[in-house]
Amino acid sequence: MSTASTKIALPIVDFFALGPEIALASGACLLLIARAIMVRSVEMRARKVVSLVLSYSASLVALGLALADLVRVRSQGPSLTAGSLIANDAYSASFKLVFAAMAVLAIAMGYSGLSRDGRVREEFGALVLLACAGMMAMVSAVDLIVVFLALELFSISFYVLAGFLRDSPAPQEAALKYFLLGSFASAFLLYGIALAYGGTGSLNLGVISSVSSRGSFSWLLLAGTALLLSGLAFKVGAVPFHMWVPDVYQGAPSYTSGFLAAGAKAAGFGAAMRIFAALVPSRDLWLPLVVGVGVVTMIVGAAAAIGQQNVKRMLGYSSIVHAGYLFLGVASPVEGGAQATLFYIVTYAAMIFGAFAIVAIFQRERTDAGDLVDFRGMGRKRPLLGVGLTILLLGLAGIPPTAGFIAKLYLFRAAVQAGLVWFALAGATASVVAAFFYIRLVIVLYQPEEKSANVVDTALPAVHLDAIAPGALSAAIFATVAVTLILGVFPQPALGFAEAARLIGGG
Repeated sequence: MSTASTKIALPIVDFFALGPEIALASGACLLLIARAIMVRSVEMRARKVVSLVLSYSASLVALGLALADLVRVRSQGPSLTAGSLIANDAYSASFKLVFAAMAVLAIAMGYSGLSRDGRVREEFGALVLLACAGMMAMVSAVDLIVVFLALELFSISFYVLAGFLRDSPAPQEAALKYFLLGSFASAFLLYGIALAYGGTGSLNLGVISSVSSRGSFSWLLLAGTALLLSGLAFKVGAVPFHMWVPDVYQGAPSYTSGFLAAGAKAAGFGAAMRIFAALVPSRDLWLPLVVGVGVVTMIVGAAAAIGQQNVKRMLGYSSIVHAGYLFLGVASPVEGGAQATLFYIVTYAAMIFGAFAIVAIFQRERTDAGDLVDFRGMGRKRPLLGVGLTILLLGLAGIPPTAGFIAKLYLFRAAVQAGLVWFALAGATASVVAAFFYIRLVIVLYQPEEKSANVVDTALPAVHLDAIAPGALSAAIFATVAVTLILGVFPQPALGFAEAARLIGGG
């Protein structure tokens, strides 16, 4: 009796396409190994230098590889790799470029700010690098299991970053809430994946799209789509899954809150665009779900933010409003929604990174409470930082000539082209309401200062930014303000970059 030998066909892997993820993951592993080796034999200052060098090197290598891959994809066309589990198209390559830039900003702001407070540790860089690697994999995945694994990689890193200050009760409470609610989100997403498989017999988005286009969209797949939407809505902080957002952003270290806000939205909506682009043939069935979540998110976020006295909680609720805007792109994935979403995420990331960094500097100087009254007069006392925060807040409000205005206009246009005029009008209305709490903070910055017991006299010069923030932090803040202004005045190059970010099976 003879037995036939069966050869296992190994998947073809384009390692160049996966280069950014490999660079970030390798850098994180090297950081952890270096820390284990140096922890007993090297002094703290030298360990921090090594950690910084490894963190910056990995993120900059990933940035270069993402740029090179984007050039290659635009010249050679899109492809699938790793056994058709990962898409290498202009859409994923563009997002990888954005995530690599986020890594550089997060490392610059986090290391500089936390070092200034004497609370940085070497594993901070590893967590940032692993989170960005997970986000890259998530927006590139065309298999739902890969989406889930990538989501868990960056989510676990975010849980630890939220509670990074282990000796403070507020970060620990924030991390626990984030972890518990995030676990529910993961369960929803995984159950949705199971139902999608039950309705189509596959986890591949290409197969799911094919089944959907044949009119075979079963109620089982519709239930799976609803649960997938629920799981992603948790991650991006959409209503009614938004309860964790203000608590986490308030409790997390201020220098990392911007990374948590921008990264979760970029990864969540980046993956949502690819998933819902595959489901476009059955759009009439899931569109009411997306529009309903988007409208309620904008309304609840704006209404809750108005009554906030704590600045970080206000920014947390404002991030919920921005999640509502981004559902405009999800609702119109093949009418330019994917490209508009990419451009919006680029501008939002720059603005929220810079806003949280300046708030952290002001908060450290006055009081840990971070209430509106504690920011009174800070625009006069720290003119450069005051002007920077003003520009970033106006950008978040969508007021010209900032990039926030162009991003919202581009997103609303995509929704109108998809026939979602009322959805776009709801977004415009929410934007007008949201402008109130941004402008209120701007006014507070330039009101006459009131002396109180909370004020800490640091005796720092009022005109030199570097006297308040280390060089890397200063450069990062300047970069975010510059992006907000430049993309508002000269948006065409960035809009052209976004227009070219086509996804496989998408617009």
